[in-house]
Amino acid sequence: MGERITEDVKRVARAMLKEFDDLMTRIVTEVWSSVPAYAELMLHQSELRERTRENVHNVITCLLEDREPTAEELARATATGERRAIQGVSASSVIQSFRTAERALNEEYVDWCARMQVQRANIGSGRAAMIRCLDALEQAMLEAHMEIQRQVEEDLRLSEPGLFRRLATGSSVELADLQRLAVTMGIDDPERGTFVIVALASRVRADRAAMERHRHRFVSRLRQLFAVPVLSGTVEAEGLEWVTLFAMPWRGDDLRSLATRIADSFRYDAATDVVAAISNTCVGMSGLGTACKQAITTLESRSATDDGPPVHLFRDRLLEVMVHRDPPMGRHLVQRYLEPLEGGGDLLVTLRTHLEQDLSVRATAEALHVHKNTVVYRLRRIEERTGLLTRRPRDLAKLVLAVEAWEASGE
Repeated sequence: MGERITEDVKRVARAMLKEFDDLMTRIVTEVWSSVPAYAELMLHQSELRERTRENVHNVITCLLEDREPTAEELARATATGERRAIQGVSASSVIQSFRTAERALNEEYVDWCARMQVQRANIGSGRAAMIRCLDALEQAMLEAHMEIQRQVEEDLRLSEPGLFRRLATGSSVELADLQRLAVTMGIDDPERGTFVIVALASRVRADRAAMERHRHRFVSRLRQLFAVPVLSGTVEAEGLEWVTLFAMPWRGDDLRSLATRIADSFRYDAATDVVAAISNTCVGMSGLGTACKQAITTLESRSATDDGPPVHLFRDRLLEVMVHRDPPMGRHLVQRYLEPLEGGGDLLVTLRTHLEQDLSVRATAEALHVHKNTVVYRLRRIEERTGLLTRRPRDLAKLVLAVEAWEASGE
């Protein structure tokens, strides 16, 4: 602790907090314009504003309360440092942003002190306290940033695009290669361990360089979340251009929690432009080829207009995968069972809605804003035109597959 903060300096801190939004606009604008890496790597300036706002607010609050940053405040700065490293922001850019924020904050502080006639000696003690607080937050950020950078360098050692290319295309993989990877990943028995594949693709057109950036960020996040070695590589996939694959040990069969934590990490990192798929677990590294195909096909089975959840499980999309793997069958189902519904008013929409509402007539009527009797009448006409009964399981399976094929076609 330095000198005690005097009451006139605390009045300045209160005034700065009252005008905080204007102060933040100035600081964020200066940081954004002076550190090019943020504009190049971040999706929105609002993300920078949110994180900078927290640090600056902490500094002024510490000045007002005459204290050092709390453990909780330092922990939040640590999380921001990890986030910046995963986003690809360099340590020098982080330092530059702190220096810019420090200069703008100091100028604002001195201006307020002049307006409120703070004694010169007290101004110096307040400035020293702010710098001390900023330095503590900066150190927490930089230490976390350097640790993530160390992990990224480690992950580069576990990058195997050549191996994943062979696995994804069904080419043979030598046992010696798998044993070498097992040693690299620190796995004692490569044929008894349980593994899972996560495939990552972009929702928008992305070249290999863009997917490599996603790979570096996501592999660090996986290591943080699950504390396991992660093997990764970026490969070309038919219909998806570039896909990044991640292989990692996974105990048990609770893939739902894996999907949930990955989706949460997407939200935390503001990664709205990516989508992921998770294979079934496989026993032994020799099963990674099948797992790669499962994850990639799950992504490929998504329709072009799919704006659903960011993470998909292979086991949840078996119907979609089945249709994707046999396009002629899908076209036949559409021609045989759905084309007769065209020109029949709202029959196709009613069928699709009825399936989405788990065959509930009441829920279907509510979704379509019609009477239940209207839904019953339309279902009867659907049965007449298709020759299928919506209450018979075998007939229902044909209708479900036909609708899945129609949706996959994007028509």
